Amino acid sequence: MAKSERAVKKDIDLKEANAAVFYKAFRSMDAASRRHLALRILKDEAVLEDLYDHFLIQEADKERGRSIPWEEYLAKRRRRNH
Repeated sequence: MAKSERAVKKDIDLKEANAAVFYKAFRSMDAASRRHLALRILKDEAVLEDLYDHFLIQEADKERGRSIPWEEYLAKRRRRNH
């Protein structure tokens, strides 16, 4: 059974609230604790992949031109950078 729009919005709102709480807690930490936590997060390969994907999406959004499939964009980017 598919979720209703209301249920999906509630899920999104909850995720955004969780992210806001985490971010506020992170920012309230002293510099050494923030650095320690950031290093732990960056050692997690799955998190790094998520961050890299997010970065690539932001970079793709900046480029002018027609919309292309994600796989095509990645292939062109790899060719351009090698």
